[in-house]
Order: sequence, then structure tokens, then C-alpha cells
Amino acid sequence: MWWNGCICLKNVLLITPPSPFLLSDKAIVPLGILYVASMLRQQGYGVEVLDLTGKDERYELEVKQYAEKNYDAYGLTATSPDLGQAVHICKLIKSVNPKNKVILGGPHATVGPQTCVNLEFDKVVVGDGWTGAKMAIEDESSERLIFAPMLKNFDDAPLPARDLIDMDSYEYYVGGERATNIITQLGCPYGCAFCSGRAQPEYRQMRWRSISSVMEEIDMLHDKHGYTSFMFYDDELNIVKKRTLEFMAEFKKRNFTFRGYIKTNLFD
Repeated sequence: MWWNGCICLKNVLLITPPSPFLLSDKAIVPLGILYVASMLRQQGYGVEVLDLTGKDERYELEVKQYAEKNYDAYGLTATSPDLGQAVHICKLIKSVNPKNKVILGGPHATVGPQTCVNLEFDKVVVGDGWTGAKMAIEDESSERLIFAPMLKNFDDAPLPARDLIDMDSYEYYVGGERATNIITQLGCPYGCAFCSGRAQPEYRQMRWRSISSVMEEIDMLHDKHGYTSFMFYDDELNIVKKRTLEFMAEFKKRNFTFRGYIKTNLFD
């Protein structure tokens, strides 16, 4: 928007709801919403993150205080167990100003959009937040569901905006060393019966980051935050053997440790 000849950026508040059902929701950094934050900043938006993980019910006052600032949009992420918290936060934001635009994204919105359309959210992003967030912010139609296209090249995503949260408030350990989580690939080609994403094209299609991109992030986390241990938060780290071996060879050059999930039938 323009004002007195100047460009006024739209300001967005992204919110991570607390997960009181977990033993600790201050272990794994919410990279999904931080990826969305970094992409929105790249697209020219002013972005803040309200990280409510680890907070008790007293967070309600904080949400209302932020709701009074009248951001152009409020974005929430939620897994299925988090949905109730996200709905409650949406109601808090709307109680301050019913015209506040509240957007829901994340895993639950993608897997079960039909369960969200009758809730209080103005927009529900189905699919990639990288592409869907901007669509939802700019969409002024009455349609609630926003079907976002997939980002084809994972390397096109800027690194997560970790500077928008307090990284020191997260505690996760691998082999006794303080660690943090990284995503090197998305998707899984398998259709395991227990997996809620087995029917979702967004979750079944594999998307890999280049090894150089992953190592750039690892080196940045070491240099800036002092991490020497990492949790690779991929569905399975060893889907493609050639890539896994090349990745491990590059990782071995550093005196770091890691943990990761694997597909056991592919392990030799």
C-alpha cells in the first residue's frame, strides 16, 4: 500500500500455539512457521513471531495485547493435537477486533481441511505455507480454503527465520550435547497405515535440499549459536542411499554428532 508517496509494508504476526500435552514443547524448534516467516520477509512483508511454546494459560493476555496492534494478518500453525489451542487463540484475537484476519496453516489444515472450514479462521491454507501464506494474506474473497501449490525446489526456500524466536529457550540433547533440529528433505514415498499423510500428495512427493545448502545451515548454526550436535527431522534420512552417503561424507569433515530417523528396511 502507498502512503504519502512511500511504500507501507503489510505487517504479519505468526503464532506458534503451546502444546501442553507434550512432556516439553521447548525441545524441537518450530521450523515450519519459521520457514513461512523467512519466505514472507523475502516477499516484502514485515514479520514477527509470537512463540507461545512452553507458556501456560497466562499467554492469553499476551495474545490480546498483540491483537490490539492490528496486524494486517495473524497466521497460526497447528498439528491435529494443537487445533484446540489454535481455535482458542483465534477467538482471543477476534475478541479484541472481529475484523482481525486470522489464517490457519500447518499439518492439520493440510490433512483435514474439511474440519477447519466451519471454525473461526478467515482463511485455511491447504498445502505449502511457502506459497500459501501470501495467497491467504492477499485474498479478499469469501472463500476460506486456499489451495497452495507446492514449492518444487526446496533450495528456493530461504533458511528458517530463527532470529525471530529465542533459540536459547529450546533444550534438546543428542548424546549429552545440546542440539537443534534441521530439515534436509520433505516427503515420504511410503504409504504406512499409521501415517496421516499417506494420502496427501504434499507429503508423498520427495523434495530434497542440496547437500551444500544443508551444510551451509549447519555451519551457520555452529558459528552463530555454537551447536555441535543436530537432529535431522526428516521422515527418513536414508531414502536415497547415494545421497545419504554423500551427505555423511560431507558431515564427517566436521567434528559434529547427529541423530536422525531411518527406514529400517533400507538400512545396511
